[in-house]
Parts: sequence; C-alpha cells; structure tokens
Amino acid sequence: MKQWNRVYTAEESRELDRLAIRSLGFPSFTLMQRAGQFAFDCLISEWPKTRSIHVVAGSGNNAGDGFVVASLAHKDGLRVTVQSVGSVDRLAGDARKAYLQLTEQDIVVSQEVEPADVIVDALLGTGAKDSIREPYQTAIEQINSTDKNVVALDVPSGINASTGGLLTENPVRAKLTCSFVCPKIGTLTGPGIDYCGELHICDLGIPQEIYEKVSGIPVLESSRTVNSKPKHKPTAHKYNKGCTLIIGGDHSMGGAIILAAEAAQRAGAGLVRVLTRKEHLAPLLSRCPECIVAEYNDNADIAAHLAKADVVALGPGLGTRSWGESVFQEVIQNQPKKLVIDADGLRLLKHSRSIDLSHAILTPHAGEAARMLDSDSKTVNQDRPSFAKKLSKTYCCTVVLKGAGSFIAKNGEIKYLSTFANPALATAGSGDVLTGLIAGNYLNTEDPVEAAQVGMLLHQNACIRAERHAEHTVLLARDLIANIHFGDMLS
Repeated sequence: MKQWNRVYTAEESRELDRLAIRSLGFPSFTLMQRAGQFAFDCLISEWPKTRSIHVVAGSGNNAGDGFVVASLAHKDGLRVTVQSVGSVDRLAGDARKAYLQLTEQDIVVSQEVEPADVIVDALLGTGAKDSIREPYQTAIEQINSTDKNVVALDVPSGINASTGGLLTENPVRAKLTCSFVCPKIGTLTGPGIDYCGELHICDLGIPQEIYEKVSGIPVLESSRTVNSKPKHKPTAHKYNKGCTLIIGGDHSMGGAIILAAEAAQRAGAGLVRVLTRKEHLAPLLSRCPECIVAEYNDNADIAAHLAKADVVALGPGLGTRSWGESVFQEVIQNQPKKLVIDADGLRLLKHSRSIDLSHAILTPHAGEAARMLDSDSKTVNQDRPSFAKKLSKTYCCTVVLKGAGSFIAKNGEIKYLSTFANPALATAGSGDVLTGLIAGNYLNTEDPVEAAQVGMLLHQNACIRAERHAEHTVLLARDLIANIHFGDMLS
C-alpha cells in the first residue's frame, strides 16, 4: 500500500485530477471507473458476506463513482438498488455516462432508501463546502437511520473535505471511507474524523510525478522513527547538553510541573531546573531527584534562573491568579530566546503581545487557541488549518495546534499535519508531557519547527507503546513518560 507523505485540500485533489487528465492523457472516465472498482473491492473485502447494496447518489461526480460501484456489484451477482437524490437531469459528463451504463442493466432506481446489507454514500463528495440543504439533509438522515454498514465515497457527506469541519449536525456516519486520488485533510483532522470509520486511499494509478506538482501539506506520520538520541561528543557534560527551565505549578497544580520536568529529562536535557511553589519542591525531588528545584516567591531572582537556561517552558500548572501572572510577566520581561508556552501561559500571553516570539513555540488546544483569537472552540475545530495559520501569523511564532490531527504552523504557514488521533491522549497531564518533550528537544536545534516535530513524534509514539504495554487499563499521562523511546518505533 502506498505511503502518503502529504495530504491535500479538495481543490488540490481536483488539481491532481486535472493534471493527470491533461498532462498524461488519462481519460477522466477511466479515473471514475478505477475509483468505483477500488471502492467496490474495499466493500467486499470489508464485508465479504454482502449480498445486497443500496447506493445513495447525488448529482455530481461522486454520484458517478456510486453508479460505477452499483454496476460492478450487479455484475458480481449482488442485489443492487440506487436512490437518486435530486434530478438525474442535472447529471453531466462522466457522471451521466456512468448513469446511462447503469440504466442498461436491471437495476432498480428509486427515491427511497431500500433495504440492503451495505449503504453506499455517493451524495456529495469533496465539492460540498456550505451547510447541507434539502433534499440532501433528509437523505443523510435516512442513511444514518438505517443502522447498516455504510461506505462513503471520498468523504462522508456532510464533512468539509478541506478542513474536517461539519456541514450539518450529523453527517453520514461511515464505517468505511474510500478516498480517491489522495488523502483529504478533512478526513484526518477536526470533528470529521469521527465520521470516517476506517480510511482507505487509492491513487487510481496517477504517477508520483503528478503529485510533485501540487504542494499539499507534509504529513508527520505516527509511525515515523525518531532515529536516535541527540548526538554529543564523548567529552560532553550536563551543561553543554543544555539546560531546560520549567516554570509553573501554582497551588494544587504541582503534578503538571512534575510531568513536564520528567518529560524534558527523557527528551535528553542535560539539566532540568524547575521554578515553582514551595509546596511542590519535596514532591518534585521525590519524583525527579535529578532536577534542580527552586521556589518562586517575591524575593526570587528570576533573571538569574533564566540566565542559566537554554530553553524555558512556561505554563504547566501556572494558573491565572496573581502568582501565575507575576511569574509570567517577569519571564516575559526578560525575553528568553527559546520559549515554549503552554496552558495558562497562553491565557496570559494574549495580553502581552508586544514581545518577540519569533523563537517561541505555543502549544494550544482548540479552546486555548480560541481564547487567543477571540473565537470559540467549535469554530476553531470547524477549520483547524486556518486557525493554526492565523494564530502563528498573529503571534509571529511557531504553533502546535493540538487535538486529533494536530498542526504545526509557523508565521502563517502550515508546516506539518500529524495524522495521529488517539482518545487515550485525552487525559489530564498529556499536554504537560508534550510541553516537556518539545522543550527538551529544543535544546538540540535552532529550528522551532524541528523541536515541535520531534517532540510530537516522541509523544505519539509513547502513546502507542504505552497502550500496547497496558492493553487492559486506562492510559495515564505518567505512562507516556515511561514509554518515551528513541529508536525503532511500533507503527
């Protein structure tokens, strides 16, 4: 199976189509036939006992793909029914050609959902961008009401293929999605992921040279290996391996600072210093005896602590009360060059926009990103690529927009999309571990994007390992730390 190293918007997918047709002379109907064949093969492979299918078709090329599936199923001896949503008079080009071939066979075309083992969603495809209207809304509701296995062609109807946003409250909920030409961003990030089921992708025989002409977004693959630990000379000591300073941990939030500190150690920091509340010093030394810990109070010389640090991580457990705000303002006034800001540090950053963040890495989830841009989390998740770009441009920095399908963006440009989406990471402290990993890795590079990239890879691969080592229990953030691993990864 082809390994995809880039993902694409709906518009880019159509451009790949056009280039294949114009540059290489691929007949467009051949691509449609290949798409239908791929989807039918996937359907039978997934549900080999299928004896009947019902195709719900719209009026565009996605419908044409569905008609091809219907014809192939009929030839294979399955009972086939087709539901035409909207007027067949609107069918044009290849879709009309596929429809005419369909009508030459003994296939029932109706206006209702017919009983079948498998429902094929061929309603809208990648062209849908606006809110779903009738009669498509009713058709989507009918598909979801059947409680049958559903295969979606390209993307489930009701999902924006370019963003993963929802175009209706309840899109088609597929158990299998067959994407054609290329992977679509909308099936790999945002709420759309929940509706795709198992994702299969086929290039339809389009050669690599065509893909090199369309930019797409590079993929940070969950199975990629962080090849080795950072390289150091034999004469290295802890100071030239670098010092990470972790700052945070207000009352009742000492766990966050402990997780971040230990993750930074595991990422390869020569020395980790921690500046926190007095009450957290003993637990920190008990859990992380290798750390140097200090209390932050009114008499603390924070400039002296910052001067000893090569990278500063600000935010885990920081809080937004007077203590956290005081710490934050002192750090910002001293302008550390390499800075990772997370959690409550992001809330406070919104009111400190005059600082230079060109070497900073911000790690918000959707809610934190929304607050920084005067929006709300639902709106952010409706278009995660745009908000990642906007946040990194607004704050002139590198951003890791966390969540299912995380983005790395810098100064208004998407650098990577992580295809990793695992609900096991939806647990308290997971983000603090990521902060520590990124901060620890930032010691080894001057490129904030590279630091974010390696930190994310270690984080998601730690999740894979932790789940496999604790198959029958719930994953905790501390389990990630025990599974941080340089070298060969489990894909």
